[in-house]
Amino acid sequence: MLIGQAPNKTGDPGVPLEGRAGKKIAELFRISFEEYLVRTHRTNIFPRFQGKVGKGDRFPVDKAKKLVERLIVPKDVALVLLVGKNVASAFGIRDADYFDRRFLWSSGNDARVIEARIVPHPSGINRWWNDDKNRRTASRRFKSIASSVWNRRLV
Repeated sequence: MLIGQAPNKTGDPGVPLEGRAGKKIAELFRISFEEYLVRTHRTNIFPRFQGKVGKGDRFPVDKAKKLVERLIVPKDVALVLLVGKNVASAFGIRDADYFDRRFLWSSGNDARVIEARIVPHPSGINRWWNDDKNRRTASRRFKSIASSVWNRRLV
């Protein structure tokens, strides 16, 4: 399951992570965009675009933390990917490296403990993607996540 911030200004709130971000994630998973839409559970913390701040999107962390408490993870999900450090901050995680930090999370009233990881937000504004080494790392890690999870179940 992928958890994003919010739909973009023109995005469809009913289809999270479907625009350019979704297309880039599908490319990183090395699957078609159509397959990505079918094989992944996706949600956003905010149901609507929250506005702009400077070059980025507005992300009220305190409000996001309250919404995270209500997120429900489908029973067949083995791994949650938090898309970007803003989303990670809503889960109370700061200063974590992408991919390497794993943590366990319980959603809502669900007694299950679910593995979660932070992945870089695929937007063009995220400077992390400017480094060739980071792009190669992301490619390897997304491929590894896809092969391990999809051999078991959906992300």
